[in-house]
Amino acid sequence: MALSMRIARRMDKRFSTIPEPLWPKLKLLIPPPVVKTRRGRPRNDERAVMAGIIYRLRTGCQWRAIPPAFGSGQTCHRRFQEWERRGVFQQLFVCMLHYDDHRRGIQWQWGALDSVIVKAPKGGEPPLVGRAHGKPRRWVVERTNSWHNRFRALLIRWEVKARNYLALVYLASALIAHQQSS
Repeated sequence: MALSMRIARRMDKRFSTIPEPLWPKLKLLIPPPVVKTRRGRPRNDERAVMAGIIYRLRTGCQWRAIPPAFGSGQTCHRRFQEWERRGVFQQLFVCMLHYDDHRRGIQWQWGALDSVIVKAPKGGEPPLVGRAHGKPRRWVVERTNSWHNRFRALLIRWEVKARNYLALVYLASALIAHQQSS
């Protein structure tokens, strides 16, 4: 049996799949590939690469440790960088907020903002800081932090670029919003 098949069998589905109702929304946000005139390997499937990025987000593994079932870790990282620059993850988060608001109705007056301190062993750029007004409801903050803690790549910030870490937060938040609205 091929190595990728053995790895795929051992993988927990929570870590390796994109929910079916989410994929059509996500597919619309992914920019079409640039057509190259020179020869080379065929481009990896967008869904498999996105599943690899989600796998890395959920497990916290290094990019090069992504199982070959998703394509190489280098391909997943390169595509992640490309999609981050084009704002795919932020657009997905906004799309899922609108979807959740339409399905269940978001109670905007209950919004809460909190900060989370995570280790950054590689240093990295300074954090993105904003200002907050009003008194947060503690349980809303704790619940949201608990949901984010299910994504191991957010627990320790290995990303040197603040934009990459923020893209992972957007992706995790979009997956949470999708799960809550289902």
